[in-house]
Amino acid sequence: MGFADQSISPKVLKREINIQQVFAYFDIEIDENSKCLCPFHEDKNPSMLVNSEFAYCFACGRGWDVFDFLKEYLQIEFNDTLFWLNTNKESLPDVKIKSRRRGEYRGPVSSELVQYWHSCLTHEHRMILHEKRLLTDAFIDEWLLGWRPDWNAFSIPFWSGVPQKSEIDIVQFRLTEESPEFITKYTHDSKFIGLPGHNRPSLIGTHSLKDWGLLVFGTFDALLAIQDGFPCVSPNGASVFSTKKTKPRLIELLKDVKRLYVIYDATESERSSAQKTVKDLSCDVVEREFVKHTDYGEYRLYHDPEEFMTEILKWGLL
Repeated sequence: MGFADQSISPKVLKREINIQQVFAYFDIEIDENSKCLCPFHEDKNPSMLVNSEFAYCFACGRGWDVFDFLKEYLQIEFNDTLFWLNTNKESLPDVKIKSRRRGEYRGPVSSELVQYWHSCLTHEHRMILHEKRLLTDAFIDEWLLGWRPDWNAFSIPFWSGVPQKSEIDIVQFRLTEESPEFITKYTHDSKFIGLPGHNRPSLIGTHSLKDWGLLVFGTFDALLAIQDGFPCVSPNGASVFSTKKTKPRLIELLKDVKRLYVIYDATESERSSAQKTVKDLSCDVVEREFVKHTDYGEYRLYHDPEEFMTEILKWGLL
């Protein structure tokens, strides 16, 4: 099967077309759990998960973006998929794209998806987490940290409670130098991005909190602090809890904490938002900051947790 050659930007097509529209065009029904019968094998129970950007079949162990899907489904070449999408995009059925409406939260992230990303974590990825983030294999496996191959990004689940024993409130992706331009172009220089439709202001590490805890502003910093034995949380962005609309959720998440040690990064651009985050909290707030090092992760490259308690927390001076 062949189509005339057309020079069309795949970035534009991928941004404008929801893969669910293509599934609807071919009458492939997606249920309320975002699953469907896989068209690439004999499937009696829905084993394919489909969101707005990609599809993944847990039985096949494979994933497809809109181009990959059309290539295999129609048995055509990549350039032909561009022509097909350009020719048919106006006739694609409308679908509700909740994930692209700002502020909407569709609910917890599928644990199967997080398990899949965890399975994509290679030895090389683990070495990066070992050497740059100081995380152990046991901790990586406990938290199901993973790798999203289509974005070339680390995946970090924000568990609502104990890892693997609770729902996944959101997932955050740490982009890398290999992340595709169609992702990095629209992140406004941010290194982290959420999962469309399943993103909202959240805290990682809430299950670790006691009647006291640490609040840092860095996802991997919080993970390392928890691994070191500290009750610690971090928001999925320095400013996500800095508004009147989102502050009540932060207060609810911290309702059992009586004393909160807020450790500011040595990043002046984020200081104002971080200070707004902790304003008007009901618990006792003790403010501390890193001076010689940027954040907890960098500090730990040169110091141990005991030094952090005395030098940064100033534990004995309280």
